Amino acid sequence: PGLIGGVVSVESPDAQLNIQVFPNPIEDVLSVRLPSGSGPYQLELVNAMGQAVWTQTSIGGQQVLASGTWPTGIYFLRVSDAFGHTQVVRVVK
Repeated sequence: PGLIGGVVSVESPDAQLNIQVFPNPIEDVLSVRLPSGSGPYQLELVNAMGQAVWTQTSIGGQQVLASGTWPTGIYFLRVSDAFGHTQVVRVVK
């Protein structure tokens, strides 16, 4: 499994948060690597119907989400930093 670069959207080209999300497609866990120094970050994972599956606030570093109970499908991870920059990454399980 490798890192993905499948960014769906960013606020502006300068707003790229440089998060890393892997593996994609998701296996048993989804890892999210956040840069330090721009936190806190608000993370939200939503399914294709827009329903929140998971939310968390983090100061940076790596977050690991257990995905064993999630149905197969398409998800969107939205990450926002303290400066209002937002990046959305599409992930598949």
